[in-house]
Amino acid sequence: MNNILRAKNLGKVYRVGKIDIHAVRGVNLDVEKGEFVSIVGPSGCGKSTLLHLMGGMAKPTTGKVFIEGTDLSMISDGERAKIRRDKIGFVFQRFNLFSALNSQQNLEIAMQICHNGNIDHQRIKEIMKLVGLENKLQHKPLELSMGEQQRVAIARALVNNPLLILADEPTGNLDSANSYKVLYLLKDLNRNLGQTIVLITHNQEASKIADRKIEMKDGMIISLS
Repeated sequence: MNNILRAKNLGKVYRVGKIDIHAVRGVNLDVEKGEFVSIVGPSGCGKSTLLHLMGGMAKPTTGKVFIEGTDLSMISDGERAKIRRDKIGFVFQRFNLFSALNSQQNLEIAMQICHNGNIDHQRIKEIMKLVGLENKLQHKPLELSMGEQQRVAIARALVNNPLLILADEPTGNLDSANSYKVLYLLKDLNRNLGQTIVLITHNQEASKIADRKIEMKDGMIISLS
């Protein structure tokens, strides 16, 4: 087995006033190199919280997260930030592109952060071609369709050759045609490049694009397939 990601007895509790909200409860999960895994469930079931825990963006209340065997709870905030920067590509529902910058510049910033200011322009062109947007390098987000914006966001996640991509509802703001394009782009990245992907979605149909489906309810994993 070649585990890239492991969650062990993972739990997250939020305190709201005098009430404890158990967002994630006792999750155990392994993701191996080259897998495409979907985590599906209704809104509010803890999927996005689980993704934030797995990506080191939030600290668990109980349990542990391991990235390539490194226990995220045993390293400093700076070391966790380095793992997020160097090993994980994030794709979100809202794209999170810089509106004042064109596509190329959005990718350049991600590359500069990871490579101490260095930019590989050929790599950027190759990744934009991979997502079918090689002719959109100079376009700003508002000059692109929503589907194109999400593909730029995927290109940004890929540009530093991450170990793992965590995609949180990447089709949530898209119509059915663009959702299809984004999902099959992710599938192609997994199939042709061996990119390891965890997809978070509330859409049962979208979840079928993955090789393995995990269902969540009330913060817990209720089925594995």
